[in-house]
Amino acid sequence: MRRESVGFVLSAASIRFATASLQATAVAFLAITGVKTPLISYMVILMWASIAIGSLAATLAKRAKASSLVGLPLMALGLITLAVSPKLAVLSIIVAGFGSGMAGSALAPSLHRLSPRERPMEGLGSYSLGLSLGLITATLVSSLMPPSKLWIVFIAAGAVAVASAAHVLLTPVPSHANVHIKLPGLSDVKRFFTTRRFAKAFYVNFLYSTIFPLVLSYWSLYAIKVLGMSTGQAFGLLTAMFIISAAIRLASIRLKNVRAAEITALTALTVSTALLSTNATMLVTAGIILFGVPHALIYPVSLYESFESSPDSEIKASYVIALSSGAGEVLAPLVASLMVTLGAIEHIYIISVPLAVVALSLALVL
Repeated sequence: MRRESVGFVLSAASIRFATASLQATAVAFLAITGVKTPLISYMVILMWASIAIGSLAATLAKRAKASSLVGLPLMALGLITLAVSPKLAVLSIIVAGFGSGMAGSALAPSLHRLSPRERPMEGLGSYSLGLSLGLITATLVSSLMPPSKLWIVFIAAGAVAVASAAHVLLTPVPSHANVHIKLPGLSDVKRFFTTRRFAKAFYVNFLYSTIFPLVLSYWSLYAIKVLGMSTGQAFGLLTAMFIISAAIRLASIRLKNVRAAEITALTALTVSTALLSTNATMLVTAGIILFGVPHALIYPVSLYESFESSPDSEIKASYVIALSSGAGEVLAPLVASLMVTLGAIEHIYIISVPLAVVALSLALVL
């Protein structure tokens, strides 16, 4: 990893620590504080939607460094408010999600521009490694907290966001990596989709992004209510999955055969979702652990494919890819909230299986 990349990776880790605390722990925290399950599902929708809106708002900051300096304090404010006053959960989640989307919008394109030619995946591999380190820390801290003390996770996440903002403020950014944040126009979108490589990345990422929120946001609720696990067991398994993902992402820094990695990840996604849908504790446990493979590779490979199909337009390409992520991340909680409202949480992962099959099929054909 290049020396100038370290700051971006640390920022990614800090942002993901705070965001994962919001995404994964907030569901269990709100349930414990007495919020009804159907209402929690609507809050999850607001959370994912606010992240997408924050990413779009980053264009107002113009540059990558400025967007981080605005987004990180907002994220900290929302997280700390959630911990101090759960009654303000809706507002807190919106503010924290918005700040998260704004702060993280340009990290991937910035790191991609720092990749050496001989290791083309180094930038995005480093970026995804930073995300994994943040996820591991967040879920590990959550797993160690008794249910009555989960609010401490949000205080810690807020403190991390403040520290990250200070780091960004004091660390110089290479000029070519401090990308100009600009939304793509209609002509850009048309140009991107004229290449099969970009189209494949977009559709595969959309399907994966429809599955991922079900795992991250609903796993703790599913594990506790359906499988009878404790809070510590649920978050412990999630932590184990993220550790596996981080190890794979570390190895991916030197990855050269991107195509093979993509097919392997999508095959693992199909098998893991099938296992998760069985409701059998041993098989579900195997499924959540195996999910570490697609979690490690699908998103960074999709970003890499989109960036390589549109050189010198990485930030615009990232926004179009973000549309696929945002659409999936909003659609999944909508479907999940309907299932939860109908009392069918034990079947929440069944809808993931056909989506995974379609994603694998697209990767094999395109």
